[in-house]
Amino acid sequence: DQTGWSDARKKAWKNRKTSQNAYFYRFNVPGQPQKNGKWTKAEHELFMKRVLASGANDKWGIFSKAIPGRVGYQCSNYWRGLVKEGDVTDPNYYYDGKKLHFKRNTKQFAIREEYRKFAITINRDISGVWKPLPKKHPLHPSDEYCLEVTQALAGQHNGKSITKKKNNRKKRKRNSDDSDDEYEGPAQKKRKRKRRNDDDDDCYYGGKVDAPKEDDDNPLPDFQDIITGSVIVKPAISPHGHVLGYDTWTKILRTTKQKNTCPFTLQHMTRRSLVKLTKDNIDQYKEIMVNITDDQLKLMSDVSNQE
Repeated sequence: DQTGWSDARKKAWKNRKTSQNAYFYRFNVPGQPQKNGKWTKAEHELFMKRVLASGANDKWGIFSKAIPGRVGYQCSNYWRGLVKEGDVTDPNYYYDGKKLHFKRNTKQFAIREEYRKFAITINRDISGVWKPLPKKHPLHPSDEYCLEVTQALAGQHNGKSITKKKNNRKKRKRNSDDSDDEYEGPAQKKRKRKRRNDDDDDCYYGGKVDAPKEDDDNPLPDFQDIITGSVIVKPAISPHGHVLGYDTWTKILRTTKQKNTCPFTLQHMTRRSLVKLTKDNIDQYKEIMVNITDDQLKLMSDVSNQE
């Protein structure tokens, strides 16, 4: 029974045999409710067992099937949290002082799958799955190859090393958000940015959105935001497969009339459920992207004109 399913979920389910990872990256097994919020110790143990068995950074959707209630983007986000906290050392990521980034292949050098999945070291693990600590993954690639990767990507970024920060309890609470957004920098800066965005507007169409700056990581440079009429610079996809600019979504979800509600489906959603599309993750979402129909636009307009 697919009653209540979004078009994106129906499309992903239809293609599940050829794109199983794409389905489970966003959706649960049918009939299984999705869990949100902070991970439990039991979930952490299942997660660490899964990492031991299959590694990380690869097919998070399929990875998540071993953790009831969690989906792929939540597992990806949880792993990033462990990396950011220093519980895990994963050289596939670098920190630029504000965000955690996934290292890309270059035209001259492609990183092997074994490195992506297994070049990890567990430094802290409350589940006891990994011991003695620190412990490298049993399939960790050779030191020679790791050095080769480091040298090949040496000029790719000016990232800062990831170090343990103070106020870890507060940081862990922030990092438990179930989004696929890249982690952002110091808490003080994040709070300031949030206050600037709190100027909620009652009208979907009339809200002022600052002109976005050019983004080299935009995978859809010619894609038009159907709400603003402008080319999207920072595209974001909803759980239902609709794509708008991230700033547009923020305005819509913070409206005082239908706060935290998708205007096209009238289903509950928050900014945490949005995924910012990048050149690294666009292939995971192409098959679940859906067009915004005229009927959905009319529904949005009717809702915004209520009261």
